[in-house]
Order: sequence, then structure tokens, then C-alpha cells
Amino acid sequence: MANKHYETYLIVDGNFEDSTVEEIISKYSNFLTKNNAEIVNIERIGRKRLAYPIQKKQNGYYICIEFKVAASFIAELDRIMRIDENLMRYLTVSLDSKTIAEREDYFEKRAIRLEKLQNDAKILEQNENNNEDANIQKTVASSQNSQSESSDTVSVVEEKI
Repeated sequence: MANKHYETYLIVDGNFEDSTVEEIISKYSNFLTKNNAEIVNIERIGRKRLAYPIQKKQNGYYICIEFKVAASFIAELDRIMRIDENLMRYLTVSLDSKTIAEREDYFEKRAIRLEKLQNDAKILEQNENNNEDANIQKTVASSQNSQSESSDTVSVVEEKI
């Protein structure tokens, strides 16, 4: 049977230490690999405020695990997650090839935009540095001019006396 592409989102208590969150991630990644799943990506989305309280908690740590596995395994994964008291919520979604292609296209375009923004920021920073250097040179030149004018006035005053 062919492996399908899945994505599982986990929400654990946001007050857990990072080490505890890592233990939970390794627990599920090990469970998936033991059951012949190919883990594509593990994304630690991070701590976020929940839209509404879950189990009287306001914050959660979001994790996304992307993997390929046989469809028959999902029922077992669901059973294990239902039993786990560390999970506040979970959701497993099947991804079709069209969704995967759209997502890859989106992330490619996003990476290009991000690179362009970074390049624009570097150019702006260089322009600001050049403008600051030019302003400093103008200030130095004007202060030198004002010093020479004041010395000229002093010499004119001396001649009149």
C-alpha cells in the first residue's frame, strides 16, 4: 500500500519547559519512525496565546510534524494521541499532491520576497551610511570654513587698530 502524506499539529501546554517539549517531539518522531513513517519535516511553531482557554490554560506550544505513512496507521496514531495527557489538542490532516505543490510554490515565492527585502534593507543601510558620511564631510567643511572666516575677521579687526 502506498504511503500518503500527512501533517499533524500538536498543542502542548505552553508552560512546559523546552526540554519537556523536546521530549514530546522525540516521543512522537520515534513512534512514527518505528511504524515505518518517513518524517518529512518537524516545525516548532512555538508558544502562542490560545484563542480560547483549553483545559484552563491560556498559552500553548504549537508543533507541526509532516510525514508519509500508510493510511491504516493513522487510527493507531490517533489512539496514542488521545491517551497522551501532555497534549491539549491535536489534528492530523491528509495532504494531496495539489496542496503540497501549492505550498511549495508559496514557500518559494516567500523566500524570494524575503531575499529581496533583505537586499533592499542592505541597500538602504548602505545609502544611509553614505549620507551620514556626506553629512559629516559637509559639517567638517562648514566648520573649517567658519573657522577661516572668523580668523579673517580677526585679522581685519587687527588691521583697523
